[in-house]
Amino acid sequence: MPTIIVINGPAGVGKSTISAQLVGALPNMISISGDCLRSFAPAHARALLGAGSTYRAAAALINSYLTMGAEIVLFDYIFTTYAQLQDFRHLLPPDESCTFHIFTLWAPLATVEQREATRQNRERLGPQVQTTYEAIRKALPAFSDSPDHIVSNTTIPEDATKQILSTIKLSETSKII
Repeated sequence: MPTIIVINGPAGVGKSTISAQLVGALPNMISISGDCLRSFAPAHARALLGAGSTYRAAAALINSYLTMGAEIVLFDYIFTTYAQLQDFRHLLPPDESCTFHIFTLWAPLATVEQREATRQNRERLGPQVQTTYEAIRKALPAFSDSPDHIVSNTTIPEDATKQILSTIKLSETSKII
């Protein structure tokens, strides 16, 4: 059964870093970066297609990869509300045909801002860090009720990656039994 993994969280929390580590741990995974998807989308796509056009395009891309035979597809993105995540989820195959995991990365704002201030070889995210952090902070109780959970990313990224891998493996084992 194919698996879809979503890594959610505010700007600068470490989604790209954790996603890269997951790809290294699960080499048969297709990874879709929200950053790359947004940079690929035409500048006027939102104006023409409405809010959420990027995650709708990601859902279409995920569905295409699954149709082509992908076993695991990972998507890292910023869902600032649980409603956005639910809208996205409804665009994907039903639970009977795939396993779906959502992980929301979380760390104190001071930690995220410190990481942002020291990131190398990447453009600064600026006010997006605090804006997305505050929006997700308000939605955190709803994300806590999601099928998976909130993953603390306060120490080294490998700890968060191990927690995600452990949850995925436990889930796959429980579905086999």
